[in-house]
Amino acid sequence: MKRFVNLLFFLFLLVSVLYPKIEVKYFRKLENDSIATLLKQRKDLFSKHYASILLESNMERFLCYSDSDLLDKFPIDSQAYCLIVNPTTRSLNFRFLKQNVDFEYLLPFNLQRNGSYEMRIDDTADPVLINSSPSKSPNLSITSIPAGASVFINSILEGHTPLSIHHPSGKCVWKLKSNGYLNESGIVTLSENELKQLSIHLKPNSATLLLNTSPVTGAQVYVDGKKTGKQTPCTIDKLSVGTHLIEVRKYMYEAENKKITLSSAETRSLMIEMSPNFADVTVNTEPKAPIYINDYFKSNGYWKGKLKPGKYTFQALNDAISDTEVINLDAGQQVSVVLRPTNVKGMLKVTSNPTQAIVKIDGKPVCQTPALLETMRVGNYNVELSILGYAPYNEKVTVLANKTTVLNAKLMNGRPVSILSVPSAANIYIDGVYKGKTPFKGKLLFGGHTVRIEKAGAESERLVFLPPSGGETSFQFKVNQVFHSFVDTVKTCTFDMVALRGGVFQMGSESGESAEKPVHTVSLNSFYICSKEVTQELWEAVMGENPSTFTGSSQLPVENITWEKAQQFIQTLNKLTGKKYRLPTEAEWEYAASTAPQGKLQTTWAGINDDFGLSDYAWFDANSRKKTHKVGMKMPNANGLYDMSGNVSEWCSDWYDSYPDMPLYNPDGPLIGVYKVSRGGSWYRTSRNCRVAFRDLNSPFSKSDNIGLRLVMSQ
Repeated sequence: MKRFVNLLFFLFLLVSVLYPKIEVKYFRKLENDSIATLLKQRKDLFSKHYASILLESNMERFLCYSDSDLLDKFPIDSQAYCLIVNPTTRSLNFRFLKQNVDFEYLLPFNLQRNGSYEMRIDDTADPVLINSSPSKSPNLSITSIPAGASVFINSILEGHTPLSIHHPSGKCVWKLKSNGYLNESGIVTLSENELKQLSIHLKPNSATLLLNTSPVTGAQVYVDGKKTGKQTPCTIDKLSVGTHLIEVRKYMYEAENKKITLSSAETRSLMIEMSPNFADVTVNTEPKAPIYINDYFKSNGYWKGKLKPGKYTFQALNDAISDTEVINLDAGQQVSVVLRPTNVKGMLKVTSNPTQAIVKIDGKPVCQTPALLETMRVGNYNVELSILGYAPYNEKVTVLANKTTVLNAKLMNGRPVSILSVPSAANIYIDGVYKGKTPFKGKLLFGGHTVRIEKAGAESERLVFLPPSGGETSFQFKVNQVFHSFVDTVKTCTFDMVALRGGVFQMGSESGESAEKPVHTVSLNSFYICSKEVTQELWEAVMGENPSTFTGSSQLPVENITWEKAQQFIQTLNKLTGKKYRLPTEAEWEYAASTAPQGKLQTTWAGINDDFGLSDYAWFDANSRKKTHKVGMKMPNANGLYDMSGNVSEWCSDWYDSYPDMPLYNPDGPLIGVYKVSRGGSWYRTSRNCRVAFRDLNSPFSKSDNIGLRLVMSQ
């Protein structure tokens, strides 16, 4: 038994001595890129987007891989390797073949792109290490300016300066390497009991260039085709040793370049002569008049400056034109130009059909037709005529001395179009007016039009836009849709959807708030809109809960909901019904609230113009008793819609923005914004805030007991 115990103890000692014990001595970032020189010949393989690790170890024959991507591993000497890894690497895995052991090392920090690091990993159970003699005092100390240089003793990397080590007695070869500096080397004789100290001042492996230009300074400097951002005179530091192409560029001068070869630690001066690429020009006028060169104003009466070689037209322009002088300029010329303008004028007569067209000359409004402009300067002009509802008219005219130039324009106010339908012989309505049966051929004014085709109870409708030029002029409709009001049901809860025909109306109010201006023309397609606000009954049927503040009846409008929550409700409703309900656009809401069918009549409140009778149509602060009321209790407006004014304000789909001063077609607001629009006022607001043109805005994530919603659906 005792022998067995002794055997176990012997095996334990043997394993503790021979079994590999892997230890990472250090992992740290190098202060300077000492590995960069090793990668110069591999720069085509590894760009600056990777990290490099200098690995030292007392073990040989190993494999290494990382958790992301080990790009390459190549030896530097017998005990050092360079690893190229992605900076996203978080761990390194080693397989030591001789010891037959695997080892994983988690990196202590994130790597940087183009960063250089050093690492030492050893087998501390190596018998050589265990049985080695006690450490001896250093007999070699090496420092360098700058510090951090790699120290090689007999071609073996021993560390980085400042470094103190013990080395066997005798002669040894030392070498210092540091990126950006010349290598230094030598031979030193060491003894066991003497500390040999070396202090090395490394010489920069670069040169300095002092650059200037003559006869002018301020030239842009390029080195080997790359812009340096410097201007002459300047100093360019840290230029690599070798031959460089130095180029200087300056406006009005020829670009010049010179090749220069630089040696290590050299400071070289270079002067580059620049050749002018301009002519010196002086211009005088008699009498004093504005000076134009190639139609650009330069000065009044006198101008002196430099012009690049080329062809130039010199003019003195006032109410007349001088004898124009055209000159070809060459580099190095000195030219004097004298201009003598004479008092010569012409006239321009502009007429149009129809009259009252706005006349712009060279982009500036001048008058309305008919007009006679009697003091026109002789020359060429761009004339543009415009009038609302007509295509712009453009023409180039030339005004001659002592003559009247006539421009007579006929403005076009429409284009011929054709409208077809399948099946044919369908009734056609354009902007609500019956035009006969398809196929239709006729002339439409420029702009947008609502076209509706009907046959046998089915119909098709859409907006068409007719631009002054280009675009479609032939339109085809397929009569396959019945557009009638309908009733929808969700879990025994019903709601009415009113078919509202599209049309044209004036959106906004000139007598309201600033956000309601300017009044602008809006054209809309037909759509469906719910006759009442969404009730708590419908909300609960869809969402299974009731967020409202005011309760007590299922027919009260739902409120206390965010815009985002309203979107979730609509998405769930669409899954249950298979339809595509949505929130109304701001334009659709105002059109439905303010107009009789197809925009033929607009009201200040929904259903009424007189605020003395508003209590018959709306719940607002004067009659609500500070709470919501059952939907549909008041009078509807002309479209059969209840509570469009008052009760609860209603979310719209639009982001808030100011109105544009132009006609719009099916507008749906800006693409992005901060606030969402709600419309209609509420039980909490005054009668003025319940007007159909009033705009309210709220964060899409806010909720209130006076904001609800109403459903719409496209035709």
